[in-house]
Amino acid sequence: MQLTADQGDIQVNKDVQAAKDIAMTTATGTITVGDAVTSTRGNVELKVGQGDVTVGKVVQADNGSIGVQVGTGNIVAADVTAKVNANMTVQNGNIRMHDVTAGQDATVSSTVQGSINAHNITSEGITYVALNQGDLFLNLAEGKGVLLKMENNTAASKVNQVLAEASGIGTDVAMTGNFIQIGAMAVKGGDAVFELSAMGAGNQKLISGNFSVESLSSASGTHMPTLWSNRGYVHVDAGALLLDDVLAVDKIHLDNAQTDIAIFGRTPTREGEQLTYWNNLSLADSKARSYQLDTDGRVRTHSTVLFDGGMNLYKLYGDNLSVLDMMNERETGRHGVFTFERRMFTEPGKRLQEQVIFDPKMWDFVGWQSNEEEDVVDKEK
Repeated sequence: MQLTADQGDIQVNKDVQAAKDIAMTTATGTITVGDAVTSTRGNVELKVGQGDVTVGKVVQADNGSIGVQVGTGNIVAADVTAKVNANMTVQNGNIRMHDVTAGQDATVSSTVQGSINAHNITSEGITYVALNQGDLFLNLAEGKGVLLKMENNTAASKVNQVLAEASGIGTDVAMTGNFIQIGAMAVKGGDAVFELSAMGAGNQKLISGNFSVESLSSASGTHMPTLWSNRGYVHVDAGALLLDDVLAVDKIHLDNAQTDIAIFGRTPTREGEQLTYWNNLSLADSKARSYQLDTDGRVRTHSTVLFDGGMNLYKLYGDNLSVLDMMNERETGRHGVFTFERRMFTEPGKRLQEQVIFDPKMWDFVGWQSNEEEDVVDKEK
């Protein structure tokens, strides 16, 4: 079935159903279907150069793909279900729909300007959701791999849940944006380390607004190459967390059930966390600052500036070791790997009972190893 108009509207008040391909195209005008668009054996293609595409009910391809493309205008639909691929793309305009489900890959994108508002976007392959300038409002993004591109977005953007497989062959979830704000992120399959990537807009390392994951769950651990952000918050519900390089402008908070960490870019203040670090933009060209947060509360770091380890380090922020002193220790001393042993807590939740040590021997985690000989110096009060 094919309906084409160079200039003008295509309007159908009831269902559109065909056994083979369905194609509706207009250069300037609107495509409006009052009820559902269904192809039982072929593909569905709805294409507008300038104008809106509006479907009152489901867009469905039982054995094919769905492609909805708009140049300037909006896409409004209920559910979109494709046996193969689902592709919903607008250049200038907004996308508003309920669920998008694809048997292979799902793509929902606004390539120049516009926001995306949807409930669930799921696929059996790659789920790709992208906007260049606007905001993303999404309940669930799910796939074997998930890519969320939120360029030039605002603090209004929010994704409630991200589910992806821990494939063991590359990045499982890739995210960009000024504000990357995720409710829950979890592994739905696979026993490899969960690989995450988070970058700022324009492929910059620094996330200029906020990065937050309110619940992160991966039994085999989670790895991020970088986390550079103005502000940040990550709560780990399951598994270890390894960050190769962390930089804060204001503050990044990391925690699990056992331990909480504050990483400051500004001058650190005592805000209740058990460990306080200082890693600001002046350190941007220095060695990578790594953090490993284990499920039992152990924290291991490298090339970081530790300011406060509770009651046990006697030359830290608030005492008699200045910022310059600590920087000199990091740059010239043999130390630089800090290990916080929370497992020695006699009463979890009480004041720190255990020691914090400077340990130049690196740890093993996803292939990390050190050739340095062990040299532990206790800094116990």
